[in-house]
Amino acid sequence: MDRPRRIGWLLVAVQFSLLAALTAPWSSWWHLRGAIVVAGWMLRAGGAVLAAVGAVHLGGALTAQPVPKPGAGVVAHGIYRHTRHPIYTGLLLYGAGSALVTGHPVVLAAAVGLLALLMAKARWEESMLIRSTPNYREYAQRTGRFIPGVGLLRN
Repeated sequence: MDRPRRIGWLLVAVQFSLLAALTAPWSSWWHLRGAIVVAGWMLRAGGAVLAAVGAVHLGGALTAQPVPKPGAGVVAHGIYRHTRHPIYTGLLLYGAGSALVTGHPVVLAAAVGLLALLMAKARWEESMLIRSTPNYREYAQRTGRFIPGVGLLRN
């Protein structure tokens, strides 16, 4: 197995470990209830839906690895017209929602860790896409990384 794939599997393993920490049944540390917890559950649900929609729109280009599939090309339809990494955005929303639902220090740390990991993973993945996919740079210059219009690739 080549070095990028080994790194990719390591990143995937860390990502799933952080997601497991976000999903574990931690007891709530919040003394606050009501709107904060409801908002957290809404973020979790919305994030899960966004990640699923992103996976469906990737179709045959979907892979667990951040290493691009050879010949997959740029997916720029559906949700990918608005953001380059909707699956990652969905996972980040899920993590933020989990932090709001529990307020548990482990969950808060996992949410921050997931943010750092996905930011690095997206940059690494994009560097490979720029080298392997002729029109990815143009796509990245007009499409936000995680949020529409935010994180556009600069020349």
